[in-house]
Amino acid sequence: MKKRLLILLSVMLVASMAYSQRTKRAKAITTAFADEIVQRYTDSLAQLKAYYDSTWTYSGNDLLKNPYYYRLFLKPTFYYTPISQTMDNIWVGKYGKERRLFRSGQLEGDFQLKRDSAMNDMLAKFYISNPQYIAQDEKRLTETSGLRSDINEKIETQVSLADKVKPKAPEEVVEPVQIVNRRPNFWTLKHSYGVNLQQFHFSDNWYKGGNNYNSFLGTANYNLTYNDQRKLVFVTTFAVKLGMQTVKGDTIHEWTPTSNEMRMVNNLNIKAIGHWSYSMQLSSVTQILPKYNMNSHTAISDIFSPFNTNLSVGMDYNLNKKFTLKVHLGALAFDYRYVARANLETRHGLKPNHHYKEYYGSNITVNYSMKIMKELNWNSRFDYFTDYSFYRWEFENTFRFTINKYLNTTLYLYPRFDYSRRDKEGKRRVEFQEYFSLGFNIDF
Repeated sequence: MKKRLLILLSVMLVASMAYSQRTKRAKAITTAFADEIVQRYTDSLAQLKAYYDSTWTYSGNDLLKNPYYYRLFLKPTFYYTPISQTMDNIWVGKYGKERRLFRSGQLEGDFQLKRDSAMNDMLAKFYISNPQYIAQDEKRLTETSGLRSDINEKIETQVSLADKVKPKAPEEVVEPVQIVNRRPNFWTLKHSYGVNLQQFHFSDNWYKGGNNYNSFLGTANYNLTYNDQRKLVFVTTFAVKLGMQTVKGDTIHEWTPTSNEMRMVNNLNIKAIGHWSYSMQLSSVTQILPKYNMNSHTAISDIFSPFNTNLSVGMDYNLNKKFTLKVHLGALAFDYRYVARANLETRHGLKPNHHYKEYYGSNITVNYSMKIMKELNWNSRFDYFTDYSFYRWEFENTFRFTINKYLNTTLYLYPRFDYSRRDKEGKRRVEFQEYFSLGFNIDF
């Protein structure tokens, strides 16, 4: 009996020791497993925090955007407010009387107070059930600057540096003033030049026959204007036109003038009203080179043979729109004709042995220019004079078609009538000049 009892006690002792050993091993495994889970969880929170602090930005409207929930996501920390709330004390913070009312159930609708109270309840239960996971307390977190203390009170500066520093009195600086008087330049100068070349050649057996010849035409125009931008305008225009050609049948003269003229017009205007102005105009014209008949040494015209000048006083009308129109009405006009060569006096309307003749009458001059199209311009001049016993008129027309900046074609039409001139048959007839050419032109 004793032997059986001893064996039973031995078996129970061995079983008890085995159970105790097994329980200790299971408890060790459970603690190590829980520690590993907590370590992994805290490591993941640390990585998530580093990611949030570096590159991640959040724009949602859930709880993660609210910084007041930070205590739920930090490393397990022992805070003082959960214990103060659990012990029914007034915990330190911005709540006072409201906390007591909330604890007694007399306060409703304060979301901020409810939020903090709920977090305090959750943390207090965590402290009681899992004290082994608490890694730090609130004091340590505060000392290491882990918590930020917001300053809600307005900070007012008591000392103004502007009141302590006395500004310097302004120093009066007087600098010499230099006055530069620049007189406006009322003068403008424009000038243009052109050259036209032409060649005709016929073979000896050309069925219609013909004379070979070369020709050129040179033009130069100058325009000098004074305008004081108020009342006074003075314009001087000087134009030279010289054309030459070879004539096969003329054995004496290698070149014969075709266009041969030098003209100057001076116009003084004093503004009156609107487009009208008082005007005085002086116009002078003569030729440059002598002109001869074919195979003859006798000149039919020459420089100052004739020379015509006209002085008139009246009114001018100026209009500048899509076209330019200038009309000179000379109510009083003095016309002077001079012939230097004695043998040409009667040819140009003078009496024998008289070198000049004077006329008194009226004069009308019209200058017109228009851009018919982008490449085509029309310029014209009409001049009329009468002394009420005879009259003279001339009408110049120039049509210029622009090919490019330098090349152009020109059509020139110039009818003229002088009552004092007669042809070989003793009749008064309209004179006419025309040419068409391709040329080179430069404007400045």
